[in-house]
Amino acid sequence: MISHSILSDATTRQALHAALEAEPSSAYVLSADLRLLHVNTAWSRFARENGAPELADGWSSLSALPESMGRELRDFFVARLERVLTEASVWSHIYECSSPAVYRKFNMRVKPAPSGEGLVVVHSIVEEIRLKPGAPLRDFSDARGMIVRCAACGRVRRSSEPPSWQWVPGLETERTDVSHGICAICEFQHYGA
Repeated sequence: MISHSILSDATTRQALHAALEAEPSSAYVLSADLRLLHVNTAWSRFARENGAPELADGWSSLSALPESMGRELRDFFVARLERVLTEASVWSHIYECSSPAVYRKFNMRVKPAPSGEGLVVVHSIVEEIRLKPGAPLRDFSDARGMIVRCAACGRVRRSSEPPSWQWVPGLETERTDVSHGICAICEFQHYGA
């Protein structure tokens, strides 16, 4: 791993932190050895609003980001973050971070810090779908009144033309009249073309 260093220019660091605080998306600064140097307030707000208050206030200065991940994720992310550092490139990664009531996709964008001695990471919302409790699901019911869920990914078939597959939060606890099918993507991934 690359040795520890912090953003050396105090003015640049202050300007970067101010920009991150103005950012509505979760964002943070990592040192060259992937330790957290700054986490914006949007990160803390998101953690509190989504039932993880321990993450809102639990980030200590200079804690290593990879230590908070499982082995599989750690290897994947460390390799990409180190590539951004060594190549002075930009990397984007779309991932899902849902709660029982809200489906969310984020774009994590990582780029070198202005001083070149670390990384700036911003997690921007790409898609968010909320289901109000008791919301009608007739758009998702087939002719028999059944909801068809993909047996592989859990998305639900919308009865539009052409049919589409979407994630509907909370469905598993609200409906018992669910049938199973398989969406085209999962069919391809699991059974080939």
